[in-house]
Amino acid sequence: MKMLRNIVLRTLIMTMILINVMSERSFASEEIIEGSGYASAEDAVTAYLKALQENDIEQMLATFAVETFVDNYDIAKNVDYFRAFLPTIGYIPNISKYSRELNIEQRRSDLTSQIRKQYLTLTGSETVFDKAGKPIPLEEGVTAQDLLNDIFATDDQETLNNIEIGEFVAPETVFKNYYDEVNQNNIAKRADSYGAEEIKVVYIWLLVGGTDCLMCMDTVCYSGAWYNLALQGFGASFLGVTVDNAGTLVAPTP
Repeated sequence: MKMLRNIVLRTLIMTMILINVMSERSFASEEIIEGSGYASAEDAVTAYLKALQENDIEQMLATFAVETFVDNYDIAKNVDYFRAFLPTIGYIPNISKYSRELNIEQRRSDLTSQIRKQYLTLTGSETVFDKAGKPIPLEEGVTAQDLLNDIFATDDQETLNNIEIGEFVAPETVFKNYYDEVNQNNIAKRADSYGAEEIKVVYIWLLVGGTDCLMCMDTVCYSGAWYNLALQGFGASFLGVTVDNAGTLVAPTP
């Protein structure tokens, strides 16, 4: 009888150990989208561009603040910033594991949407850029396939693989009013609503398929580590870049 109790006891202990190990493995294997951050805003942007050259979406997303963004996002301060709660595009309080996961998926979706729009701007025809998200009509006498061939005439992988990364440009040389008090106050207030130390606008020249492009990226600093924040942010809005061109200003053709 004593031997039977010992066997049952050992079995229970082993079962508890196994459950604990499986639980730890499950927790450890939870997907983390963002990376560990970068030493500077420029490093974060460079990492994004290198991942873009490789057509690596997951690595591109990893250069952005995702989980850190969600965990530090201050709902009340954002309501105050916009003077409204935006239920269809905003975030919800992290009151549970489920609501936090929804916010993370929202953040991923927002970033993927921006990346998709940038893809169309960089690899599509001039028509895509000029229309900036508006419908491109099928003209009389043109087939649907002809229209698509015209829009997507380039080899997207070749175009992106061969992007030439140029020089960073000081924000005030691109937008002379960058350091105006009103603009800096808005940037600082937005950073505070994100629970971040700082938001920095980064401009960099690219050569894409022989065409000069200026990429605008907002970056953000949390606990001394820099991440990308958004393609379509302050930097793009200062220059009048439309949402559908996702922070990418294509130089006009002479």
